[in-house]
Amino acid sequence: MVASASQSRAHSPTETLAVASPTTEVATSHEKDGIKEQHAREADANAAEPAAQQQDSKKHHLESSEHRMVKNNLWLVIPGLMLTVFLAALDQTALSSALPTVVSQVRGGGPSSFTWIASAYLLTATSLIPMWGRLSDIVGRRPLLWVANFFFLFGSIMCGAAQDITWLCVCRGVQGVGGGGIIAMCQIILGDVTPLEKRGVFQGAFGAVWSVASVLGPLIGGALAEKSSWRWIFFINPIIAAFPLIIMWFALKVPFVQKKTARQVWDEFDKLGYGLLLAAVILFLLGFVYAEVEGFNSSRSIGFLATGAALFPIFVGYEFLAERLLPTSRPIFPTRLFKLRTTTLLLIAVAMHGIAFFSSTYYIPFYFQVKGSSPIFSAVEQLPFSLVSGIMSVVSGVVLTKLGRYKPVAVVGLGVFTLGQGLMILIDAEQRKSVVLAVIFVAGLGLGCFFQTPLIGIMAAMPHEEMAAATSAMAMVRSAAGAVGIAVAGAIFNSKVKSGTEGIEGYVAPADPSSDILSISHLQPLALRNAVTVAYCDAIRLIFIICTPLVGVAFLCTLFVKEYSLQRKVVQEKSKQEVMAAQRELDLEAANGEKSADTRAGAATSGGQNKTTSSDNGHTSEDDAIVRQASASDSADSTDQPKQKPAE
Repeated sequence: MVASASQSRAHSPTETLAVASPTTEVATSHEKDGIKEQHAREADANAAEPAAQQQDSKKHHLESSEHRMVKNNLWLVIPGLMLTVFLAALDQTALSSALPTVVSQVRGGGPSSFTWIASAYLLTATSLIPMWGRLSDIVGRRPLLWVANFFFLFGSIMCGAAQDITWLCVCRGVQGVGGGGIIAMCQIILGDVTPLEKRGVFQGAFGAVWSVASVLGPLIGGALAEKSSWRWIFFINPIIAAFPLIIMWFALKVPFVQKKTARQVWDEFDKLGYGLLLAAVILFLLGFVYAEVEGFNSSRSIGFLATGAALFPIFVGYEFLAERLLPTSRPIFPTRLFKLRTTTLLLIAVAMHGIAFFSSTYYIPFYFQVKGSSPIFSAVEQLPFSLVSGIMSVVSGVVLTKLGRYKPVAVVGLGVFTLGQGLMILIDAEQRKSVVLAVIFVAGLGLGCFFQTPLIGIMAAMPHEEMAAATSAMAMVRSAAGAVGIAVAGAIFNSKVKSGTEGIEGYVAPADPSSDILSISHLQPLALRNAVTVAYCDAIRLIFIICTPLVGVAFLCTLFVKEYSLQRKVVQEKSKQEVMAAQRELDLEAANGEKSADTRAGAATSGGQNKTTSSDNGHTSEDDAIVRQASASDSADSTDQPKQKPAE
């Protein structure tokens, strides 16, 4: 009892303090002061922690966004994707130089055929791009990549076999369905297989593909139209496509997506939102197409443009409303795209840049042809513009990756492009060719820096799970800008040429002035040729003048863009093939386990039957074993008895 009492006093804090010496009491008071100070510091830290957490969350919440990435052989996958994009880009640029030949040889061709052959492709490609992005989130990347290639190659074959203009336009529309899908899906898959902080290099290479296609396309198209047949512009596509498709069939690995029923896909897809966007894009683009054919004052052009423009805010409003009221449906475009200043400004800059790029690419060769160059040689003279822009696309991607920042590249690139586009105002009928080449070289330097830079900025501002929708949004804006740019430039060109040639005696401008460019160098007398040349060059110069402030707006937009981190949390994940192989192994192991269990159960049942039979005969199997053992012992004794001594 004494021991227990002493133990209880030793463990009692009140009793310990009661018997403590004065020195102990002083130490205890110091400890109390220290404890109080520690508690105060902890209280201050706890008070500051929510604010720090809030600030940290605001700064790094996108860095914690998981990027589910499957390991790929990028030396095979990236070239395969680039060659596929090159094929789709080449198809758009190769036909431009062969259009006069196509219209003259196909039944039903007329002045408006030039516009509708190009517009049919752009209408379907642009309007369906958002569908590819959101559907790929629901059903996976690989199935949609194969579907897009099927439409593109099937449309190519049908275009090559077309016998009249109407059928050719329809087939171009089918080809545009696949072409737009290829552009969107290759960009999305690139985002799947590469980390964001290193993606600038690959995006720059993709931008260079477009530049190379804009150089080689007119050369190949013009050569095929002159030396062989324009139909080979389309028939060559399936031959070239076989190589990248084989590569990607075996090498491409993407994250596994759970298989869904048609009903689940239907429920998740934003049907009404996409319907509003589809109607807005088609009507808006049709308004510009009719403006090019009939002029901006035509009733059809005004009606289509007004209706399409009115549907865009309705679509945006519906997306915000659907996000709250329809949680199961995934908006065709994430509303974060419209909420953030950075993404909104970058999309505006992409639109302005696209209008200027496509207009310049289309009409710079026209300028050289008006001055007497052949279609093939005019493509060669455009090299300082197209080739340098492709080189700068790659260089800007490398610089962006090294810096880990996209805003400086965008600002410098658009600043130089604004300067170059402004200098293109100097291009007229009397300008020396060396000056023209130098001016378009400067424009190309800046143009290439902004090919893929805005996509990196948009991806940096969005969580990775919205990467596909954000990529398709930018692709749609750029494609629509190209369609608008070509249509507006065409309307300006036609109107200016007709007004500029009205007072020229002995010359009547055709309904489509672009179809008469090659004949200008053969006009006689020389004074007539010079007068017509001046009228055409002034029309092209007016296009460059109008594009200059648009590029300036794009430059101003980039000044107010916010810099987001390119860091993301990369999570290595198994591909669909690996998941299916692992599932097959599990199924096989389960089947083997069931088989082993059945075997053991059968053996147990057989043993029970034997025991039951022995019991029916009056003894058990254990008795049989004892009898067999005894018999063996007796046999051994009888055999070994002469050799052994009896045990004592």
